[in-house]
Amino acid sequence: EVRRCTRDCRDRGLKVCYHIMPGLPGSDPEHDYECFLKVFSDPAYRPDMLKFYTLLVVEGTGVHDMWRAGDYIPYDEETAVELLSRMKAAVPEYVRIQRIQRDIPATEIAAGITKSNIRQMVADRMRSEGTPCRCIRCREAGRAEDIVDPDAAELRDAVYEASGGTEHFVTIESGDRIIGYVRLRLDSNPEATIRELKVFGHPASIGEDDGDWQHRGFGRRLVAEAERLALENGRSRIRVTSGVGVREYYRSLGYSEDLPYMAKDLRRLSGFVIYPCDDDESQSGTAP
Repeated sequence: EVRRCTRDCRDRGLKVCYHIMPGLPGSDPEHDYECFLKVFSDPAYRPDMLKFYTLLVVEGTGVHDMWRAGDYIPYDEETAVELLSRMKAAVPEYVRIQRIQRDIPATEIAAGITKSNIRQMVADRMRSEGTPCRCIRCREAGRAEDIVDPDAAELRDAVYEASGGTEHFVTIESGDRIIGYVRLRLDSNPEATIRELKVFGHPASIGEDDGDWQHRGFGRRLVAEAERLALENGRSRIRVTSGVGVREYYRSLGYSEDLPYMAKDLRRLSGFVIYPCDDDESQSGTAP
């Protein structure tokens, strides 16, 4: 079921976020870790985002009854921090860790982790061990402490297979910091799909320039690279999942409404024409 839902979401251009819950009854840290590794070793999964919620014991739940009967012992803070540190270190560069632990008042927790700064505890442990985290959030420009030089920015493309298709995670990076990224999916659909476009900084209106990251043309550069990759892989059309608020932005890039998407014909992009070819021939853009 998870495999099917993950593929359905991807094929429709949606982002995928998995909620990981270590410490379920019957599990142990090593089993949790091995299961987590499978999330990324198996191409049927490979989500874009993660949330870690180590199981807590709260009143009024079946786990609370098990705990009171002595049939369940939750992970303590040391066990959880050690496990989450190992998991975090194994996260691929195309994944963003959205959250580590829910904000539940300690007074509501009967057993388990009661501290609210588990994410910081995990980061401190990894730093003390010299173990880096390569997730998107830890490398975002503006969030990281390093000074980012926009003039040194360059494109990078991480390609991986997922849910019966090929994913291009294209980033603009300066040093080791991510300024922005685009997720491009190529699957059995004749159209290429942009599943996400993100440039880090504060949102602003189209046409305004306040010196922030979002006004240096990085978004346009990422979209142009996605279009180039689509053409290179024989796609004559590209679509993007777009909220109402950013449709004008995509219109400015030559896209038009094809609800629920914004779409663009690539057949004459930059002087290229797509010619139909047999299945056993490579499909590519050819100059007219």
